Amino acid sequence: MVHELNSVWRNYNFLVRDNYISAKDTFWSAWSDNSIRQWLIEYGYMRSDAQVKRDELIKLANEKYVRFRIASLTIEIFFKI
Repeated sequence: MVHELNSVWRNYNFLVRDNYISAKDTFWSAWSDNSIRQWLIEYGYMRSDAQVKRDELIKLANEKYVRFRIASLTIEIFFKI
C-alpha cells in the first residue's frame, strides 16, 4: 500500500512539474516582447529608455558642473577675483 502511494505521489509530482513548465512557456509565448518589457518596467524590474537617458543626463551634468566649478574656483583664486 505504501509503495503504491509513493508511486502515485511520484507520478503526480512529475505530472505537475511537466505541466507547470509547459504552462510557463505557453504563458510567455502569448506575450509580445514589448508587452514583457512594459510589464518589467511597470513593476520596477527594468528602467525605461527615458529613465536611463535622464539618469545619464543628470550624471553628465553633475560631472560637467563639478569640473566647471573647480575651474571657476581655480581662476578666482589665481586672479583673486
